[in-house]
Amino acid sequence: ANFGFLGGLGAPGFVYHAKKQGVDIDFGRSKQIRDLWLAEYPEMKMYFDWINSQARGSSYTSVHPMTGFIRGGVGFNDGANHNFQHLTACGAKLALFNVAQECYLPGTALYKSRPVFFLHDEIIIEAPESAAHEAAVRLVQVMESSMNEYVKDIPCKVEVAMMRRWSKKAKAVYGPDNRLMPWVDTNEAA
Repeated sequence: ANFGFLGGLGAPGFVYHAKKQGVDIDFGRSKQIRDLWLAEYPEMKMYFDWINSQARGSSYTSVHPMTGFIRGGVGFNDGANHNFQHLTACGAKLALFNVAQECYLPGTALYKSRPVFFLHDEIIIEAPESAAHEAAVRLVQVMESSMNEYVKDIPCKVEVAMMRRWSKKAKAVYGPDNRLMPWVDTNEAA
């Protein structure tokens, strides 16, 4: 709801997207949730009015107020999304750049690790298991500080997990020495 409504999603669209995620919600409940969201963030009415005035029923060219990034052919929804999604995209790309750079710098905790996958806000690295705890600690520091370069008013928090095979279900597991250790899928181990 928070990101969808912020991006201009209406009650009917919320019903549709919820259903795609396996959540059955009717229009009345969807409208109630959106109304509660708007009551919590009354400034959004002015924001949506401003986006509408830019689009004027058509498309427009959006210039991001902080970065100067220009995006053409913008309508209401992508215009509403642009102002916050652009900053998070910039922060995520900066994080990936900074992590990759440290992977090649001797003396850093990420040295000899390698980024192997980047998806939205996840950076997956390969690291020697003996140095994975230190690499994970540094990964968190680099990702949070990079994101906070662009998203200054909201402290960003990064969660890590160590695994030998990637799984979306993985959680951080710490040993008795309080060091990160590999998460094991209990279904796979059985």
